[in-house]
Amino acid sequence: MAFGTQAVNLDKGADNSHLQRCPEIEQWAKDVYDWCARRYRQENIIGFQVHLDESSPHIHALIVPVGQRSKSGRECVMWSAMFGKNRYEYGRILREMHTSLYEEVGSKYGLERGDSIVGRNVQHLHKRDYIRKLAKEAKQAEKAVKGLQTMIRKLEREMLAGRNRLKEIDEALASGKITLDRYEAQKLDIQKLIAEYQEKLEDKSNKLHAKEQELEQITKDAAKARSVIKPIRNHKVDFTPPQITEKVPLFGTDKWLERQNRFIAKQFTEIVRKIESLYRNDAARQVEAAQNNVLADYGELYQLRRENKTLSDTNENLESELNTLLGQLAIPSVRNMIFAVADALISGQPIPVSSGGGGGNSDSDLRWDGRRPDEEEEAYKRRCLMHAVQVARNSQRKTIRR
Repeated sequence: MAFGTQAVNLDKGADNSHLQRCPEIEQWAKDVYDWCARRYRQENIIGFQVHLDESSPHIHALIVPVGQRSKSGRECVMWSAMFGKNRYEYGRILREMHTSLYEEVGSKYGLERGDSIVGRNVQHLHKRDYIRKLAKEAKQAEKAVKGLQTMIRKLEREMLAGRNRLKEIDEALASGKITLDRYEAQKLDIQKLIAEYQEKLEDKSNKLHAKEQELEQITKDAAKARSVIKPIRNHKVDFTPPQITEKVPLFGTDKWLERQNRFIAKQFTEIVRKIESLYRNDAARQVEAAQNNVLADYGELYQLRRENKTLSDTNENLESELNTLLGQLAIPSVRNMIFAVADALISGQPIPVSSGGGGGNSDSDLRWDGRRPDEEEEAYKRRCLMHAVQVARNSQRKTIRR
């Protein structure tokens, strides 16, 4: 769409100065900008860049999420107003956003909407889960390889038996044991059977080759995942053994030997220190990588502990709320109050509670903002019921205080 049929060199540093942009890319970018302006308001777009440095044109749009406070009515930067109050709302808004962009812009240019991952088991795995997944896949691949090898051996035996059968009927024809018509009929059947075996053998061989490559790649991936550090390299060091080139003098032999030994010792020490430095640096990298891996594992453990504590606290709170709710529902008057308040909230009527409540009752100390613009009906009904429980609980507390 950006360059039409022109040849684009995507290699790093390639010269593409000869390319001319197609007019469609300009109009596409303007349409996307207009879509962003309609959705987020033009004054909230603070960055909008079109990138053509990859195989597919794409846009980076920087948006300031602006919303309105429910109490004061003032506008302010508010993530939840544009992208939801939790991850579930965020996911729903993103899916709706992709659909809207496709319907209003993408379909106009013959583009396709990306596949949704809803309903598919798509997830990011931690390192240990990834290793376990690879181990399971490797086991399955090994089983498939063994099965294919067994089938191939069986087909090879069948083909060998067919060729031996051809030899037998050749000998039978030569000795006059069978007629020519019978010979040709049997030969045709055997050749047809051998051809079928050959076709199956080629198919199984191709599948075996593909499965062996898959197993090899899985093995490499597993080894790479398990390895936190690279093996020490075998450094190649240029080294010329020291040689004595001077002739032995007639006089002062001792001093000459001492000088030669110092020269050899100096060269030897230099090359040893060079090798020591190379392997010391490798060892330092190994230690750093191991430390980083330990820190990563500790960070993962710490995160899991925090998540476990959060889930435990949430579970305790939910259990406490459930017990409270069950206790309230066991009292007929309170139960009737909860359902009456919930029904009133759902239908948009004032709450029929004189002491404590929400909705239209001015004496209520429990705020009720009504249904949110982007709130689904079922979620709104659940929120009405939970608010009704709070109203009933608040009413009970006031009665006890009185």
